[in-house]
Amino acid sequence: MIVSLSAGTELAPNDCGDMEQKAKSVGVMTSDQAIQLRQLAFDAYEPDAFRPNLTRMEAERRIAALLAKLRLMDDPPHVQ
Repeated sequence: MIVSLSAGTELAPNDCGDMEQKAKSVGVMTSDQAIQLRQLAFDAYEPDAFRPNLTRMEAERRIAALLAKLRLMDDPPHVQ
């Protein structure tokens, strides 16, 4: 991506940090995330939730969703 700046325009110091953070989140998931996601997918009976080519952000989302599902599965059924 090419960014052009007009005369007198400067990047704020945290603009570079935001771009670095976005670049990290777009990268491939870490090995720790892969291990955790594979185990959670198995435990939640959702083997399709694990894909080896996920981004870090997508892996985080799926891990959070599977953890929420497992918490609900651990709750006792509601009796009226």
